Amino acid sequence: MTNPKIGFLMLGHRDYPNEIGERMADRAVEQLIESGIEIRRAPSPALEPWQAVNAARELLDSRVDGVILFLDTWLEAQVAIAAVRELEHLPLLVWGFPMFEKDGRRESTGSAVVYTVIKGALDRVGLPHEGVWGNVDDPKALDRVRIFARAAYARRRLQQTRIGLVGYASMGMYSGTFDHLLMRFRIGPEIEHADSYSIIRRIEAIEKKRCAPVIARLRKRARITDGVTEDHLQTVVRIYLALKDWAGERHLDAICFKCQYEFS
Repeated sequence: MTNPKIGFLMLGHRDYPNEIGERMADRAVEQLIESGIEIRRAPSPALEPWQAVNAARELLDSRVDGVILFLDTWLEAQVAIAAVRELEHLPLLVWGFPMFEKDGRRESTGSAVVYTVIKGALDRVGLPHEGVWGNVDDPKALDRVRIFARAAYARRRLQQTRIGLVGYASMGMYSGTFDHLLMRFRIGPEIEHADSYSIIRRIEAIEKKRCAPVIARLRKRARITDGVTEDHLQTVVRIYLALKDWAGERHLDAICFKCQYEFS
């Protein structure tokens, strides 16, 4: 399984140099990498809108599955929104951290204020995103970021998936139907339909000599009961080879069959 690939963009303010925030970002990235997440990180904090745009475009060139906007201190909303407008077609996560103590002393107010500003703006315009509020060592916050990364990866994979559909709803089951267009845009996969007869013709066209090595491999690797005849094996292997050919020709990742009644 390929690991999620997530962009990490730290946002800040030109008048608020924040070494603590950068250390926080370093720690966050370190822990995400340890969790098996591939991180594509902008090399430095974006402090101006044009810097945010350039950093976002570089992350897009890396074909990331989603992007984390890490708020390391106070920043102007236009900086974050400049990045968002470049990335809004991808899953987004806004990560802010609260005031914290180090050696018994309060070190920083974190990104408390700007987190509410940026998240409030995204909520107001209805832009889908995740918000995580917590220190980079907070297990609950880290778990939410990991879940986001895996969900973003799954979304990308679904968008790239091609599924072959043979026949359609079996035995008139309403719950077995779907809207092709909504499936493509809301969930992701492309569905390529084939009628049952076209697959039957493919099965019938498979030559017997192609079946022999597959049957031999089956006999070597599987226990075949006495009731299974050579004709049964020929039929099953012809179906397998026909579907394998179709999947290869059409670059299918999966195949869904209407079994009743055509193939039962």
